[in-house]
Amino acid sequence: MTRDQTIKYLCFFFLIFQADIKVSDGDNIKLDKPKILLGTTNNHKIKEYLDSGMFEKFYIYTLKDFPSIPDIEETGKTVEENSALKAKYYFEKTGIPTISDDTGIFVHALGGFPGIYSARIAGPNKDFRKVKRDIAEKLKDSQDKRVTFSTALTYVDENNIITIQKDVYGTYVYGTLLSNPDLSGYRDAFLPDGAKKTIADMTSKEKKVFSARSKGLLELTDQLIQKGIWKN
Repeated sequence: MTRDQTIKYLCFFFLIFQADIKVSDGDNIKLDKPKILLGTTNNHKIKEYLDSGMFEKFYIYTLKDFPSIPDIEETGKTVEENSALKAKYYFEKTGIPTISDDTGIFVHALGGFPGIYSARIAGPNKDFRKVKRDIAEKLKDSQDKRVTFSTALTYVDENNIITIQKDVYGTYVYGTLLSNPDLSGYRDAFLPDGAKKTIADMTSKEKKVFSARSKGLLELTDQLIQKGIWKN
């Protein structure tokens, strides 16, 4: 074998090796593995998605992989509308099939406040502790501490848009029931009906029973499989 033939031979095998691997953010992935984008940077949400066990066949991206994408203004009037807005926006920006969700805690005695504004009222510093303390103060003299935790999830790809919405009912317990602190939401303020602990204290298995997001994700996955969009 001549020197030129040897070089061609080595280059051929190098290209084959490279074709089996895609490098993304330092991770090696097989090219035949489907991609999914979880449209969030929230660690609690990401963990709940991953703990569901429904994404084992996918190479998973999150918005942490796309720091240059600006946030989208949530102009919807419901969690369903905001969920769809985000999923469509992030799919358009990345070209990757996307799941995004929107969640709100609706306090009955406060006319549903904060509702769809649950995240935004925490401000740019995400001071959820202050918001939760303020809500607890407003409910201090109220006999009605009932709340609805509402989550909508939307899947978007080139040909499909599917939205699922789930409600879980319970009691506002911030400051009255000891719980692991939740610095990025209301999980430590919500005691679902039938539960003995807040969402913040639940195991992954318990969340599948009591979490609106987990319930919605299960139904969304079932629809994606039934419609042939995902393989079982």
